[in-house]
Amino acid sequence: MNAIEELIDLRARKRELERQITSAEQAVIDAASNELPELGGQRTMDMGDHRVTIKRPVTASVSDDWYDIAAELPDDVCSVVKVSQKLSVDKTGLRWIKENRPDVMPTLARAITEKPGKVSVEIKA
Repeated sequence: MNAIEELIDLRARKRELERQITSAEQAVIDAASNELPELGGQRTMDMGDHRVTIKRPVTASVSDDWYDIAAELPDDVCSVVKVSQKLSVDKTGLRWIKENRPDVMPTLARAITEKPGKVSVEIKA
């Protein structure tokens, strides 16, 4: 087998292993479905002889619409978006605003989009 054929074979095996890993991760998540953490959180639990940590991240992004709505928001709320060469969201600050200033969330929702991230599984023997 030459190097090209070996690389093609290895990549095919890698794809199959990635599919199997994803399936096994989903089986662990399904087994813990009654104990899943809230979005943006994590939970560690004992499953058999293992400590398993399941994380449910949330990503937040901000669009250029931010520039249109920033003037409508109080100063203490504007700190959730850091303006540099690229707009980004301070996730801790956004969580604080949701809990303490829900009145501004409809305005923020015009520029900030949240979506659940990939749930991850960590296993310690």
